[in-house]
Order: sequence, then C-alpha cells, then structure tokens
Amino acid sequence: KVGAAKEVSGHCKGLLRGHLKSYFSRVLSPDRAPGMVLFDVARVLVMYDSMLDMAWGVHLLKEAADRKEITIVRTKLRFEEPTAAGWADLMVNVTLPAPNRSSHV
Repeated sequence: KVGAAKEVSGHCKGLLRGHLKSYFSRVLSPDRAPGMVLFDVARVLVMYDSMLDMAWGVHLLKEAADRKEITIVRTKLRFEEPTAAGWADLMVNVTLPAPNRSSHV
C-alpha cells in the first residue's frame, strides 16, 4: 500500500537547547530577525516503509500547503550528504495557520 508510515516521536526542543541555538544563531547572523532563528521547536519524526511511501507523504504535504493548511518554511534533502552522525533524510519545516475557533492540531 502506498503511504505506509509511522510516527516515531513528537517532542519539543529542550529549553536549554532552544536558548543556545537562538543565542548562537544571532551571534553568527546578527542581521537575522530574532523570531527567525528556531524552526523546529515542536517536532515529529515520520518513518516510511519505502521511498515510494515517502514520496506520497511529500505529495500530501504539498497538497496541504496548496490548501493553505500549512506553510512550508524550508526543506533539507540530506540523502546525498548525510549529517555527520550519518542521518540521511528529508527534513521539512512547516508552520500552522493562526488558530481560530474551529482549528485544532
């Protein structure tokens, strides 16, 4: 079946880690707006059974963005150049619209 995935974790960035990242980002990029430093305060990891399933997940994200249910802020494709720890993935940062009376996560 296409789209088989499971959520592995969903946690917030730790307060100390968020503060340090915010501080050092402003030191290294002083012209960056303070609110544009942390992109991943609340996180979720989704693992797919196959690349085809992941492609379907990306398709669903694009559809949600087209419907203005989310805004895709940035992406990082890290399959060709994994992180130093060996992590190879597609990272997508999104924002949710401001809540109204009928919104929920």
